Amino acid sequence: LARMCVKTHRLDVALVCLGNMGNARAAKAVREAQNISEPDARLAVLAIQLGLLDEAEELYKSSGRYDLLNLFYQASGRWQKAIEIAEINDRMHLKTTYFNLAMYSEALGEIKPAIRSYEQSETHSSEVMRMLMDDPDELEEYVMNSKDKDIKQYW
Repeated sequence: LARMCVKTHRLDVALVCLGNMGNARAAKAVREAQNISEPDARLAVLAIQLGLLDEAEELYKSSGRYDLLNLFYQASGRWQKAIEIAEINDRMHLKTTYFNLAMYSEALGEIKPAIRSYEQSETHSSEVMRMLMDDPDELEEYVMNSKDKDIKQYW
């Protein structure tokens, strides 16, 4: 029944259904989403909690909340789509998206993609140095190949 509430756009009924289901986490997320001004974006939060990811994506697009769509793509690991949305519709969060991608790549041990993403987020002068601190040879290679004066001055 809660899934039908997404399709019929009945958020009030969905809260009752979530309470009857005993899904406290989803009910809390929907209650917190009440602060979002766009009704479709609020429904997208419900859709995510119910596992209706395709519907959530469409609801975010129809509401025009590309910032939330960007976060949705990041959380679901669809980095290329997150970057596309940030470049086209959510320029304000473009550097943050690249930074989050860099942190994700670094956590996976993918150093080269992490370096590229840190450079695109314009945080490379501190973050790449921190990341490569344990590998002095790699750090030296990065510094010598860099065109950034601040990085060369660091070395």
